[in-house]
Amino acid sequence: FFFERYKDDATYQDMMTKTYRMASEVDTACGELIQMLEQQGVLNSTLVIFTTDNGNMHGQHGLAEKWYAFEESLRVPLIVMDPRMPAHTIGTKNSDFTLSIDLAPTILSAAQISVPSRMQGRDIAELYRNASSQPQPDDRTAATFPPWRQEFWYEFYTPPLASFVKNHKAQTRLMKRRLPSNLALIRKDHKYMYWPDHQYEQIFHLKQDPHEEYDVYNQTPASVVLELRERMEALRVRAVAGHPM
Repeated sequence: FFFERYKDDATYQDMMTKTYRMASEVDTACGELIQMLEQQGVLNSTLVIFTTDNGNMHGQHGLAEKWYAFEESLRVPLIVMDPRMPAHTIGTKNSDFTLSIDLAPTILSAAQISVPSRMQGRDIAELYRNASSQPQPDDRTAATFPPWRQEFWYEFYTPPLASFVKNHKAQTRLMKRRLPSNLALIRKDHKYMYWPDHQYEQIFHLKQDPHEEYDVYNQTPASVVLELRERMEALRVRAVAGHPM
């Protein structure tokens, strides 16, 4: 169980060994897949996306696993190999915010399949195909691309125990292991986090404090706190309503 994963030094070392062992296995498997595509002669006509669903905390902030809006949990690898990619963008890095909701629109667009309007993500290829100095006939021009997102909304929601556990003793026992809900507004410079179960707010200055070690909520002007709070709520409403994010 997650609450026992790092309970002592020996368990921590065992779990970390297993974690890196799995990472090595994934690396080997990906290499075999790439090699097979190359042998079949289709590597240069195949869109390859390497990513995962979430990050993991290995004791940072005194926490384990995922579920929280801290950087260690939010950040995941994203490597794209796309035959449509302009030569001068191959091997480069991009720091724009991409989200898991972008994967399906990216794959559908590459397959020239219409993206359903209910999907809230965007085609990641916009970020590198737009960089071409010599756009191809099927490329969309810079003028057709709306600005890429500069912020995003995060939510991990745990319903109240009473909504699915009716026994009071069971509620008391499980409460010790219940994961608290947390919401966040993430930007390049600031991160606003809200813990609704405890009505507690945090603000981190990501450029000055990339490891989120210093909560600057109490030092942040009230007007800035209000703007972050209201903007997070506005994005939450948009997401729930199904609008593009």
